[in-house]
Amino acid sequence: MNNISFNDRQILRILSRYGDSRKLRVLYVSCYGAPDYVRTESIISILKRNSIQFRFVSGGTTKFRHVIMLARMLFSLGSSDVVLIAFRGHEIVPFCRLFTRKPIVFDVFVSMYDTVCFDRKIVPPQSWAGRMLKWYDTFLCRLADEVLVDTRAHADYFKEEFGTGNVSYLYLECPEMFRPMPSVKSREQFVVFWYGNCWPLQGVDVILRAAEILKNEPDIVFRLVGPVRKKYTKLISVIDCRSVEFVEYVQYASLPGEIAKADVCLGGHFSAIPKARRVIAGKTFQFIACGKKTIVGENPANRELFSDMPGVYFTAMNSAEELAGTILNIKKEVLVQKSNFDPNNFSYWETKADDFARIIALMENNRESFREPKGNLNTGFLESLIFLYGIYIELLLKTAYLKRGKKFYPDGGELELPQGVNNGHDLKGWITFLKINLSPEGDVGADQLEKKVVSLLQDFIVDYGKYPFKKDLNKEGFLLYDESDLEDIGKLVGIIKSAGDS
Repeated sequence: MNNISFNDRQILRILSRYGDSRKLRVLYVSCYGAPDYVRTESIISILKRNSIQFRFVSGGTTKFRHVIMLARMLFSLGSSDVVLIAFRGHEIVPFCRLFTRKPIVFDVFVSMYDTVCFDRKIVPPQSWAGRMLKWYDTFLCRLADEVLVDTRAHADYFKEEFGTGNVSYLYLECPEMFRPMPSVKSREQFVVFWYGNCWPLQGVDVILRAAEILKNEPDIVFRLVGPVRKKYTKLISVIDCRSVEFVEYVQYASLPGEIAKADVCLGGHFSAIPKARRVIAGKTFQFIACGKKTIVGENPANRELFSDMPGVYFTAMNSAEELAGTILNIKKEVLVQKSNFDPNNFSYWETKADDFARIIALMENNRESFREPKGNLNTGFLESLIFLYGIYIELLLKTAYLKRGKKFYPDGGELELPQGVNNGHDLKGWITFLKINLSPEGDVGADQLEKKVVSLLQDFIVDYGKYPFKKDLNKEGFLLYDESDLEDIGKLVGIIKSAGDS
């Protein structure tokens, strides 16, 4: 199941209970100073994508932010039809209900009772404080007209634990900045990547113990970003962490680059805490969006979305042995793929092309989920898809070249490329060579190849860390493409496949 298409249907279904979802005016209120918390970003993206009118108000970052936010909310209530309270708004829901009879949709996201008593284990659930927290969560669910959480498994928990029937769910999403990027490594290592705040449910202790199990695997490196040393000082002092690189902090904007360096990413969650089985880690969506092999915990929440997703590996929760085994199996899988590499065997390049074709088909099948309110495709989605098409075309060209009995390394010697092809990634050179040499007629749609497509996909460069296609960037930093470019690229793919098979 696709989380984005589900969210689009779900938000319209929820809002339609209070009127025409396309005409309703939503007041989205938050206690956070800026709309950059991952859950808030997700909700804003869903509202924008579905052309839902909304106004976002917050209280800033001062210690009086709750008072400021309530004042701003009161000022905006008159021009709103529905109040949507963002996570974490547990403390303001009662005040909001005092000031308005309008429908309140509360994005509770997590239970305070569950978090404090079972996740953080600050107070026992049977203590006076624990019982009060459970009562308060129940009270909030009854005050709100609708309660939102993040998975079906989490919604089932709320229904059972707090006796609420008005709970729905919207999956997390991740920003456009998380997309496939080139892997740039300074050393030949098999990098296992994780980042986070080291909350108990994440199971960092399981990751550290898995690293100890794999300590004698010379090229496996665990790169853990976050306050791991500080929060797991005692455990680190008694286990062998020779294979672990501890990174205290990485800026959020730099995360895609760090993820790109990894061979496998740990989505989680891995702990035995019950809540870990009901939620999906936000980083899991980010790793998958970046095209990385991702290990997740075997639980109902992860199964909702990822059961049949290529590149997602399930492992038993709270088991360092199982996690270590899964990592080792993925490493062996990668090594087998590398060992099968024969640059002169067209079947290898053809298989890789088929792999990219499947990824592209998956994206194309979900194209409508990434359409903006005005009807245009999301620019980040479009850029990522064209980037993948570029690599796919390169693989098709190499396959076509080798099918003609050519070789990249004749007699095991130095790399030998066709005349006019500057390097292995010179897409323009490959297309020109194909047009002149591979077609029986000596010409393969020259006008289409050169005028329509070469100008679009020119200078396909070796360093994938740079933009592979020359086009101006807009002010948001996205390449200026439109949907017609995909049609031209599709024609090119057909021409190359036809020439390669002829």
